[in-house]
Amino acid sequence: MYRKKQGELRTSSDGQKIQLRSTDTIFANYSGKYFKKGKGIVSYTFVDERYIPFYSVIIDAAVREATFVLDGLLHNDAIKSTIHTTDTHGCTEAVFGLTDLLGFGFCPNIAKMLRQNIYTFKENPIADYKEKGYLVLPKNYIKEELIKDNWDDVLRLITSLKLKYCTASEIFTRWNSYSKQHPLSAALKEYGKLAKTLHILRFTDDLERNHYVESSRLDLNSPIRTVAKQIKSLVYAKDIGLFSSVAKTPNRIKSFVKGNKILKIKKEKEFEKNLKRLENFKKLMRTYPIEKSKFTFLLDERLCSAPFLKYLAENNFNVLDYGEKMDASKKQTTLVYDQHWSKEGRKIVANLISDYICNKSLMIK
Repeated sequence: MYRKKQGELRTSSDGQKIQLRSTDTIFANYSGKYFKKGKGIVSYTFVDERYIPFYSVIIDAAVREATFVLDGLLHNDAIKSTIHTTDTHGCTEAVFGLTDLLGFGFCPNIAKMLRQNIYTFKENPIADYKEKGYLVLPKNYIKEELIKDNWDDVLRLITSLKLKYCTASEIFTRWNSYSKQHPLSAALKEYGKLAKTLHILRFTDDLERNHYVESSRLDLNSPIRTVAKQIKSLVYAKDIGLFSSVAKTPNRIKSFVKGNKILKIKKEKEFEKNLKRLENFKKLMRTYPIEKSKFTFLLDERLCSAPFLKYLAENNFNVLDYGEKMDASKKQTTLVYDQHWSKEGRKIVANLISDYICNKSLMIK
């Protein structure tokens, strides 16, 4: 199946807030930010870059999502993540430490990342960095003795998690129940500060790690965006699109100067990706052959590449296209926030499948 880089498997996790009508539901809790005066839960789901979901758990709306990150990464032995991404709610310094010790690459998308504290060792005084004119400066020192004193317990914890004698969420929940901070928790946080510091420093320079295209990076660093984040009226103006034409001006100038060269390169790259995806699909069919008479591909032909559709037609695969029906609908067929099928969309697809099965049955008779 398709991967961005051979030898790597990128995964991510995020929580979907679901408001409940019944307040007696297990794990239901209040959250003024998401449910106002009502109660709800969080469906915390893990998915890899091939869009394969490999772990999901229902959690309390008041619990931090970071508590369950390692549960998902260690749960599935078939899907081994090499780079995992979460939002701010999915990361803590303790999670940074454990993911590093367990061999997972951890690249959370932290809000206001450049305002986060970074750390150094005592043998490298902060004053030395200031004298050398460094623009990014550490705020504090790593407590090395705390890590050394608890290192044996850290290794025992890592072994227990690897062998699945316990889950990370059980450990975090127990630590959070103590009135004072547990020494092992404190040691992990100190170790996690190292991994967090390295992540932030790489974030500032490594464009590939950030996954920002040039236009997005320009937008993130533009003076207009900086001011708009600080002044509410400008934020509102940006949200309703008053600045959209200004923000696009650099790209328009660039396109005017370079003509259609950029567009041509993008099309060529997309074509190459489509061919690679097709080869992956062919390999999958060779490895796991299917009986064509018993299988039908449900797809939206508008979203499929021409080489892929041609291959399906030439090799007599059964295809059921729902794109045309979706287009013809006068009602909204997808949800605005995540593009999943709406109730109307599910109804269209269900009717289409039902009619298809009926027609197949008649043909067999």
